[in-house]
Amino acid sequence: MGVYTQKGIVPRYIVAEKITGLFAQPLIDQSGIATSFQKPLVVLDNACGTGIVSSFLNQKIHYKTRKRWKLVCSDLTQEILDYTRQRIRDEAWMNAKAKLVDAQDTGLPNEYFTHVFVGFAFNTFLDEMAAMNECFRILKPGGTLAISTWQSTDWLTLIESAIMTIPDNLPFPSTKEFFALYSRGWHSKSYVRAQLETAGFRHVQTTSVNKQISLPISEFMEVVMSIVPVVAIRFWTQEQRTRYQGDVPGVVRRYLEGRFGVLGLVVLEPWALVTTGLKV
Repeated sequence: MGVYTQKGIVPRYIVAEKITGLFAQPLIDQSGIATSFQKPLVVLDNACGTGIVSSFLNQKIHYKTRKRWKLVCSDLTQEILDYTRQRIRDEAWMNAKAKLVDAQDTGLPNEYFTHVFVGFAFNTFLDEMAAMNECFRILKPGGTLAISTWQSTDWLTLIESAIMTIPDNLPFPSTKEFFALYSRGWHSKSYVRAQLETAGFRHVQTTSVNKQISLPISEFMEVVMSIVPVVAIRFWTQEQRTRYQGDVPGVVRRYLEGRFGVLGLVVLEPWALVTTGLKV
């Protein structure tokens, strides 16, 4: 989880939410929260990051509903929560607060929330089932869990193509191999469904969602270059790391500028799984 809690992470999150935010509306739509019979709503944006899901919720849920709801934005990183608190003020979210919470052991009350959202976070939890069981515990009967996880991404292919220009045949993992390092099975519909059902959720629905976005090269690199140390540690020899790892950012930038133009935009088409389950 270290890469997600290190100091100075907020600028990367701000850029990353341009990508993760593409899937916030499908997540909210599938949760059914806008037409929920449970009132008042009590909502947890769990492992909220910079609060992009909550931002969409505040845009999409009717004002009269938000006057009576409660919204908790939780994360394990104080720097992230400080940003989210400022966002709560800047965007004037009603009845919202940011709270320091470990998703694997939340300390939140039993059967309290009507909806729990977890956007692109389950692969970061050291104990994913502890986090899943916590979601089930804190939901009211009839409550909904809505999560998003990456199904496939094309930024890996771009980085691989760039590294292949280094004349030493450096190894690079396939998408399946890379996901195996940190995602376990969260890219698989059957795996995700099994995790929810094992925790006790019913009426589990998993949907593949595809989006497209264009990012400036600098923003693309801000988001994805954290992949390189992972690849280097797991797949390169010490000699290869010493010789080449420091050169990779420049190599990637030159490749992208050659492919998209110095002022060009990197076109990405990620796929995500949007999954919901009901506590009955």
